[in-house]
Order: sequence, then C-alpha cells, then structure tokens
Amino acid sequence: MKYYYVLLLTLLIVSCNSNQQKSSSSNKETPQLSTAQDSVPEGWYNETLTPYTGKDKAEKNMISQMNTYNQALLRGDINNASLYIYPDVIKYCKKYYPELSDRAIIQTLYKDMSEMYHTLKTTYDEKGIDYNIIVSNITNRVADKEYIIITFEVVGVLTQGEKCIHDNPETNIGVSHNKGKNWTFLALTDDVPNILRMRFDEEIINKIMNY
Repeated sequence: MKYYYVLLLTLLIVSCNSNQQKSSSSNKETPQLSTAQDSVPEGWYNETLTPYTGKDKAEKNMISQMNTYNQALLRGDINNASLYIYPDVIKYCKKYYPELSDRAIIQTLYKDMSEMYHTLKTTYDEKGIDYNIIVSNITNRVADKEYIIITFEVVGVLTQGEKCIHDNPETNIGVSHNKGKNWTFLALTDDVPNILRMRFDEEIINKIMNY
C-alpha cells in the first residue's frame, strides 16, 4: 500500500535529521510535528479529521472490526489480521498460485506490509508521534439478501499533542455475510470486480462499483 512510502517521507520530514532514514529512526529526541502547509508532504493536510462513527449497528460493527484489523497490522500480527481478509481474495489468488497453501498466500500478501507498518509504528511511538488509520467516510452501501457490502475510505493520521496531519483517503470494501454482524475487507483494486464475481451477480457488482 502507498501508506508506508508516504509515511516514511513524513517521518523523514518530522525527524530531527531528515537526511538519512537510519539516523532518523535511531534519533530519540522528540521532533516537532509541523502543521504549516508548506512543510507538510504532498498529499497530506494539516487538519484534524473526525472519524466516521456509523449510522447503525452494521456500520458500527464494520468500523470496529476494521480498526481491529488495522491495529493487528500495525502490531505485525498477521494471524489476527488474517481473520478479516475477505476469503474470496485467497481463492482468487489460488487461481494464479495453485501450489501455495492459504497460509502461504496470506504470508505473501501481508508479511512485508505488516512488518513495515509495525516498524514504522514503533519508530513513531519512540518519537512521541501517534500514527493511526481511521475510517473517514462511507461512500456506498449495497444489500443482497444476507449480505451487506460497504465501500468506505480510510486515511492515515499523524498526531503529536494538538498537532495533526492526515493523508489522502484510500478506498476499501467491507463485506458482511450475516447482515452486518461480522466483516471482512479488501482494498479497492482493478482485481476487485473479478473477486466479487466469485460470489455476486453483475447487478450487485455494478451497484458496488457504481458502474
């Protein structure tokens, strides 16, 4: 995902030494998180965002479980993060890598990203900067029998004291098979329509994708 690379750039900017990643990671002096727009990286904004809280139980469950998923990634906890992976993602990948087990596919998809998130989160924590990923908006909602499919945006947020900056939103999709009680997730990519076709008909996919 793009977050790691953009956040790394931000880390270099807010660090006491912005010339080398290694020295900025080891420097224990707490930097000041500048919120002057001319010192904020491109694609980041110096405003405080209020997380979207959901308008009903289904949306609240989705947000809570997305937060749990993100926190697991930030801890480097692939086992718990994998509980929230939309299962057809694994089936879709096995079409191209039939020799891999489900576990191997999960490791391939998430190991490097989770390790990068965890390293980045640890480095920010050491410098007194909080990094979090929040659900900022819900843009679409489709129901199909027992299923609820929600398209939503997440943003990365950096906070130090009263200062706060956030990046551009990224779009994700949440799928519940039991009317909003339990949720799994996938990022919105070019593969999503084909992944959704493994379970939903074209009419539902068109509604989800806003075709």
